[in-house]
Amino acid sequence: MKKIAIILSILLLLVIGVISIWSADNDGLNKIGTVAKALQGFCNVATLVIAVLLYEKYGMDEPIKEKQLDVVLKCLEKSKKVFVFFEGQITGGGGSVISFRPAEQAWHEFSEFDNQPLLFHHSYFVGMRGIEEITEDLYFPTELKPHIPFLSTPVMTSVNEKERVGYFVASCPIREMNEDKTKIGKVWKRELKISNIKLMWKTFINEQVAWINSHSNNKVELNILK
Repeated sequence: MKKIAIILSILLLLVIGVISIWSADNDGLNKIGTVAKALQGFCNVATLVIAVLLYEKYGMDEPIKEKQLDVVLKCLEKSKKVFVFFEGQITGGGGSVISFRPAEQAWHEFSEFDNQPLLFHHSYFVGMRGIEEITEDLYFPTELKPHIPFLSTPVMTSVNEKERVGYFVASCPIREMNEDKTKIGKVWKRELKISNIKLMWKTFINEQVAWINSHSNNKVELNILK
């Protein structure tokens, strides 16, 4: 933008110069010759303006933007496939298994379970490895980093069968899901509820969609439920 402002200022000065020359008390032929030279200079600067504008649009930064867009689209595709199970028992009630697909389900679905505290099965973090790898890509936009849900296994404290009472367990539907219960734990120093996981994923997906639209010439209609 600074470059464009400078060039526009130069153009303005050239125009003022041409007007001043024409209005000066000089011989007619000299005026015409001087003005012709000034107009030639004007055309040269105009060409420079066009070149700068084209460079800013299609210059060296364009391939980087294309790579970033490609990475975000891949991440969004992976995020759309996120499938989380919440399994547990409400106090005084029966057992429940809830499936949550953040890209395809509304925020308010099964909201009656939102305040249920969570434990995590190891499969939850295994299921997120594909997304984690994309977010670590060199071209993943830094402005999306604050919105990434925790994907890698944080520090966990193991819980026994008795300590699981009153908690729901978050897991992903992969083979490791049926392995021994010792792989269930609590995120260290964090009291997470079902609502926290829903909010994390909804925010992350919506921010990706917003980033894609802000870096595209036209609004992109994606098969994502906001």
